Amino acid sequence: MRYLPYRIDPRLAWALDELQGTKAGDNLLQRLESLASIAQPRPEGPALDVALGAHRAVIGIAASGIRLTQAGYLPPAMVRAIAPHLPTMDDWIFPIEREVHAQPVQRFREHHIEVGLLRKASGSLMITAAGRRALGDSTVLWGHIAARLVPSRRKFDAVAMAIILLHVATAPSRQPHVYTIAESMTALGWRQSTGGPILARDVQWPWNNAWGALGCVGTPVGTRALSRIVGQDAVLLIRDALLVKD
Repeated sequence: MRYLPYRIDPRLAWALDELQGTKAGDNLLQRLESLASIAQPRPEGPALDVALGAHRAVIGIAASGIRLTQAGYLPPAMVRAIAPHLPTMDDWIFPIEREVHAQPVQRFREHHIEVGLLRKASGSLMITAAGRRALGDSTVLWGHIAARLVPSRRKFDAVAMAIILLHVATAPSRQPHVYTIAESMTALGWRQSTGGPILARDVQWPWNNAWGALGCVGTPVGTRALSRIVGQDAVLLIRDALLVKD
């Protein structure tokens, strides 16, 4: 592997170390070098505002606080207010009412909580201090999301997320090969509760979560269930999440 002037995401670095000398490890190394070769800078100025438009809209709507339903979901009025800002809702053919029936809205809201831009408190959805700082500065928002896109813990979902992101950013189709990723997760020592190998369906859940965030960065190429393809801005965000310049 050639020298890369980057700090690699710790979850990905661990997977590379564990899989060193294996076919799966070689595949990850090749993808990592491909990711590092992307020289295009992240968007700036108005282009950056547009790329993060969905994030900025949701944070702005929640800035004054949103009273959640008794079950902990967004009320229908807020679901309808947020949905038009989400590219992942462009092809949505179902009624936009309850959040539990509008999964792209729900996943995107949960993503904001996971990366620390919003939080639940006393039955309401509130903006965090980090969210308020990021709301007024898209450069800060980009850096905040990139630093937290992969969960910090070294558990199944976090490691799978790092490998999924690497696949998405480097595959010609911009889609993860869930069967290959499942094989990698099995090689890393994970198993199903029955003791069997990790299957493609086990990888699908973290991919769903990743898509919920990345499908709302810039303009995705495809948003339908079987053709979820991220846009170039999302690829650049993945690069900045997995590789930090020394």
